[in-house]
Amino acid sequence: MDRDEKRKRIVEIAGNFISRFGWQKTTMEGIAGKAKMAKSSLYYYFQNKEDIYQAVIERDSRMLRQKVWADISEVTSPTDKLSAYINARMTALQRLSNYYSTLTDEFLDKYSFVRYEREKFKLFEENTIHHILTEGCIKGIFKIENMQKTCDSIIMAIKGMEPILVLRKNFPRGDSIVENMLNLLFNGIRYKK
Repeated sequence: MDRDEKRKRIVEIAGNFISRFGWQKTTMEGIAGKAKMAKSSLYYYFQNKEDIYQAVIERDSRMLRQKVWADISEVTSPTDKLSAYINARMTALQRLSNYYSTLTDEFLDKYSFVRYEREKFKLFEENTIHHILTEGCIKGIFKIENMQKTCDSIIMAIKGMEPILVLRKNFPRGDSIVENMLNLLFNGIRYKK
């Protein structure tokens, strides 16, 4: 096994440990033991536990973005893209519990790579939603007076659904909560004459 493959294996093992036991209870000894190597050998691949955690978070972030883009690319209508985005985001975050806890756990703020990852995800989310809404406006599907406020409102609504949808077991695609939120977003609650 070459160096890159060994690093990937360590990251995979560390990710599993962090998912099961949490960041603070995961140890270098535990990771090394599961990888069938001496603890001192881990330092050939990573400087410390934080370095391993950073690699886990970067892997999870990359997987989340790939999943979201793959699901969005399967549909053509902006309304379907927004629905696909939310569903893919929630499903992926549920699977990537390490990444979800990185986005939400306050005690991780002391690590600069966590703050950086949060900012990177925020920018990704803003750009993706902005892109979908802009496409909808160009196609005459959406009428948006203030793009930034609309993006911010959608992101806040999505974040509000996270605890319910991400932490719940077996998040089904096309969940009624997401569909109801999108129906409210697209159609409103006011009776139209």
